[in-house]
Amino acid sequence: MTSTAQPTVSIIIPAYNKEKYIGACLDSAVQQTLNTIEIIVVDDGSTDNTSAIISDYAHSDSRIIHLAHGVNKGLHTTRLTGVARASGLYTMFLDADDTLALTACETLYNFASSRPDADIIRYGAHVEVADTEDSSLGTRVESLFNATLGDCSHAQILQASFSPPFAAWVPWNIITAFFKTSLIQEAFKNLSVTRLNKIEDGYEYLAICSLSHKLYSYVEYRGLNYHFGRGISSRTTTSLDIFDRDQHSAWEVDQEVQAFSTHYSSTEINSAARNFHARALKIVGDDFVERLASNDYSEGLRILQTTWGKNNAYLALHYHINSHLYDELTKDAFPPTANFALWSDLFSEAIAETHLELSEEEQATHASTLYILEQIRTRTAQREAERQRVIYEESLRIFKTGTKARYYFDKFIPLGTHRRGLARRLAKLILHR
Repeated sequence: MTSTAQPTVSIIIPAYNKEKYIGACLDSAVQQTLNTIEIIVVDDGSTDNTSAIISDYAHSDSRIIHLAHGVNKGLHTTRLTGVARASGLYTMFLDADDTLALTACETLYNFASSRPDADIIRYGAHVEVADTEDSSLGTRVESLFNATLGDCSHAQILQASFSPPFAAWVPWNIITAFFKTSLIQEAFKNLSVTRLNKIEDGYEYLAICSLSHKLYSYVEYRGLNYHFGRGISSRTTTSLDIFDRDQHSAWEVDQEVQAFSTHYSSTEINSAARNFHARALKIVGDDFVERLASNDYSEGLRILQTTWGKNNAYLALHYHINSHLYDELTKDAFPPTANFALWSDLFSEAIAETHLELSEEEQATHASTLYILEQIRTRTAQREAERQRVIYEESLRIFKTGTKARYYFDKFIPLGTHRRGLARRLAKLILHR
């Protein structure tokens, strides 16, 4: 394309060490059925062949604008760079390991053109799961991506993504949203220029929503091919170091959201920031349970407590603790399983020397956990007492005077001997009598 006319759509692609996927990503962009687009690719200090691949594409297609950071600055700063350069009427974001449906730009632009008041159009995604991941995740993740509460106006836009319950919410990701460029450029002026790499899209989307007046839902159009498991979306077991890095990144974003709320204070923004905090804790708690090996839980808890504080660390985990202990209660196992010991110990560690500040809902969950523990421990004590009674009664039956067992016992361990005394003390120890 050699025309100097304003592009209709800007596609912003942050890229860092994505040499395996960037070619397919760019192919899906340059082959769009809508030609009047610009493709802004921001190489974030890649150390592999990513930059060279982008350069090759840029040389063959003038619509590609290749920007580069000399050093890696993180996803958030990379998006800021791309947005500042965007000149299209509308802007969409595409991760370097995903692809667009070839009709995405044309379909979304036509949809937006017939709705001139549209600030945001949320469209759908088709999810493909990597071989390293549980295939059942595809359906779950796709349902999250394509969740909708319909069209929204003004404060409803913030509330749709930043109000509980989180079971029914519009996702805050920005890769399935088609934005009016002037809106996001204004919103991004209000954001911190700092390295943010975990749930940073929630921070960005909150700022965008705070300025938006109209959102249209178009999730029935699956414009994104999302590849779950290629990037930070992976749910495979990870090391404590990576968990520490990711949870700290989430904490940094939460700090920026709270600062944004303080600076641009309003009832809606303040509420959104509080709910962002709760959601961030849930995400960190999910990562703890799903990505850490169980023998790393104790150290993982210490990491959370150091970063978020003891109360927040408990809040990140308390639903998981309650759920796993409830599972143990319903299993009715005796003796309790190793899983019970794992979660009851984690609960004890989480609340030790912690002044809990809980909402009514959180208090109810906490009380439920205490009740479940009491029920399991009471049941275990009762069953152990019954077991000891049975053992004792069986021992009386077996060693009753006149039985062969008693005859041989008396013969080899006679009354009055040191061996008899040891046997008696050992029996008392075993039977707790």
